[in-house]
Amino acid sequence: AESLVKAQDDLRTTTAHLGMTLIKLAKFEREQATCNSERRRAGVIQHFANSVVKFSRSQAKLNSEVVQQLDTIHEYLETMISVNHAFTDRSNALQHVQSLSADLFFLHTRAGRLESVSSRGIGQEWTRYQKIEGLKETISTREGVKNQALREYESIKENNMTEIKRFDKDRRRDLIEMLKGFVVNQGLIFGPFC
Repeated sequence: AESLVKAQDDLRTTTAHLGMTLIKLAKFEREQATCNSERRRAGVIQHFANSVVKFSRSQAKLNSEVVQQLDTIHEYLETMISVNHAFTDRSNALQHVQSLSADLFFLHTRAGRLESVSSRGIGQEWTRYQKIEGLKETISTREGVKNQALREYESIKENNMTEIKRFDKDRRRDLIEMLKGFVVNQGLIFGPFC
């Protein structure tokens, strides 16, 4: 965007310089003219020089409007960074839920194995019972954490979708207006010369 604006500004500066030089040339030709053909040529040069100066002025107006229109693109790109962060947050929340689910699966499997094993003595039975109860407590705690993480994930997902719809509506409108303005400005600048 900056290179486009700089290139158009350089073109405007060069065109303005060319127009002023042609005006000086036309004045010189008019002052030095000795016959009608030289005066006509000076008039043609003057007319062309005036067109070039008008073109340069319209380029200045175009540059200011292009900068304004390109601000929309800059805002869009800045917003895309926020969108990327939002999706990263959503992905991290999902990964956390999946990690907790895997841990719970492992704990359930371990508890199931302990319950299926028979003990040979009362001391071993008591130890196995304590391990099973400890695993059930851990499973209960982890399920609470997983449910909280799942609610958080769903909240992030819902907020992302709401924001995406709003963003899509706002940015589509802004981009269409920016493109219309850019095309209209290009038509105003280059239309008379085509």
